[in-house]
Amino acid sequence: MSMSALPWELNTFEAMKRVTHFLFGLVLIAPWEIWAQLNLRVLYRLAPITLGKRLPFNSNDSIQLDQLKFYIGTKDEKVHFFDLEDSLTHTLILHQPEDSTLLYFGMDSLANTQGRLDGPFDPLLGMYWAWNTGYIQIKISGVLWTSIQSFPFEYHLGGYRHPYITHYQKMVSLHNRTVHLSLEGFLSALPIQDQPKIMMPGPRAWTLYQHFVSSFP
Repeated sequence: MSMSALPWELNTFEAMKRVTHFLFGLVLIAPWEIWAQLNLRVLYRLAPITLGKRLPFNSNDSIQLDQLKFYIGTKDEKVHFFDLEDSLTHTLILHQPEDSTLLYFGMDSLANTQGRLDGPFDPLLGMYWAWNTGYIQIKISGVLWTSIQSFPFEYHLGGYRHPYITHYQKMVSLHNRTVHLSLEGFLSALPIQDQPKIMMPGPRAWTLYQHFVSSFP
């Protein structure tokens, strides 16, 4: 009685051939399939920002940031949570980094409403508003000191519904796989003395968010 190999059994030659093809494929694919990290640095007047440290602001004033959190993304990681206090959040996934890349700012309406509660969507990160307002796209707080008095400030900027959608795409320049966020213009645009708190979507929050996006060259 002759015995034939079962369909799922491969002889030694066939197995070796398949392994060879697989390894050859890795050699061909690997150089083009390297996943790289994109570093994100937050700067003020070309220097890295440290939370809780006073910075010169305008002529005789100073400003201090106590919190900076926001959502950003790449084509390979559409929603990434950044927290200046947590260095583990300062890198994004980017495939084939070049001299420039497309970044995603904030979340689109689908990301805001799909009901996910894991990773960057975790409400414990303190970025979730409610079902009808979605997620805070940037949260920044601190203190402005003038020659007269101090002004604590806090801004929760976001919105995914027309006409105050805070979701943008923008090509930005890279320097050694690093993208820089320069906060001078954004901080100057904050209406700290007139309106030190904005906590909901609206026209002024929408305008300030555009200043934030413009901080990426």
